Amino acid sequence: MVINNGRANVWAGTMVNVSVRGNDGILEVMKPQINYAPAMLVGKVVVSEGASFRTHGAVDTSKADVSL
Repeated sequence: MVINNGRANVWAGTMVNVSVRGNDGILEVMKPQINYAPAMLVGKVVVSEGASFRTHGAVDTSKADVSL
């Protein structure tokens, strides 16, 4: 997944090899809804060039290499 000066709001699911870049780039992981597992990040996650990575609750990064 590539977010280039855009925004992604995520409530559940698995995201693999995420790149977020640009001053307006935002990856926002929301609090999971009832009976749903938290979102999971896997592989390389790179946040660069002024982008933002925001979490509002649990997010599983145990299988991710996160670079901010």
